[in-house]
Amino acid sequence: MVLLVSVVFVNKITKEVILLAITGIMLYAAASIHNAIRDSDYQLPKYSRYTILFLIFVALSISVLNPVILITALLWVLLGFFYNTVARFILFGDATVLAITHFFLPSLSASILLGLEFKFTLQLAAFMFFTFWFIIHSKNLKDTLNDKKRGYKTLTTMTKNGKRIAIIFLGISFAFMLVAYFLFNLTKLYWVFLSIIYILGPIAIIHIIKNKEDFAVLLIRGVMLLFLFGLIISKAIDIRIVLFALSLCFIYGIILIKGLISPIQIYRRTLNEDRFSD
Repeated sequence: MVLLVSVVFVNKITKEVILLAITGIMLYAAASIHNAIRDSDYQLPKYSRYTILFLIFVALSISVLNPVILITALLWVLLGFFYNTVARFILFGDATVLAITHFFLPSLSASILLGLEFKFTLQLAAFMFFTFWFIIHSKNLKDTLNDKKRGYKTLTTMTKNGKRIAIIFLGISFAFMLVAYFLFNLTKLYWVFLSIIYILGPIAIIHIIKNKEDFAVLLIRGVMLLFLFGLIISKAIDIRIVLFALSLCFIYGIILIKGLISPIQIYRRTLNEDRFSD
């Protein structure tokens, strides 16, 4: 989705951008498996470590086809290693690295590959970095206890008012989303998405205050998706770009809905148990 934001400013999808996307997906997948093993999030098969090496090998093999993609891939690998060894033990370290790997770097590299003006390329990449840097901290709200055990340094493990600061940061991120309309000369259609975001945002904050962080984080991920989709739809002329963005939203939307169903079912079950006990 971040790559497609760069794409809509030239309204064409090039072979190089597609290769960059495939490379990124493989390296993100490898990093996700590594994180799952490191944090014991799931019971994974023994061959998982070999899968990580295979994904990295294929990604780097693809990246050698273009110097920009190769440099980006190497930076992804190096920053991924830094994230798992150092960044998570430094306050703001994890959010900063993730904002670079998931938003700044893809935006910068895609814009360079598409031949966008360098000044605008830096402006767009910096905007992506700051918008999502402020929102990324919310992902740590649901894992405070486990993060403390692992020694990770986050807002909620290092500060008494971590939750309050995370909410303030969310507000700043929402302000950046408003600025996007003026900064990138978006159409009025963007206001539809922004309105939904400004409805979901406060709902997520209320759930954070009520200590229902799991549900709140899912809503915030939905907000991130809507924001990127709104940017793309507001600038896209080529119907293929719109359909591609829509398909990505649909796929990730299913994942979000599945994640939302579980907390809702638990909440309903609790209500029914309370009524029965009454």
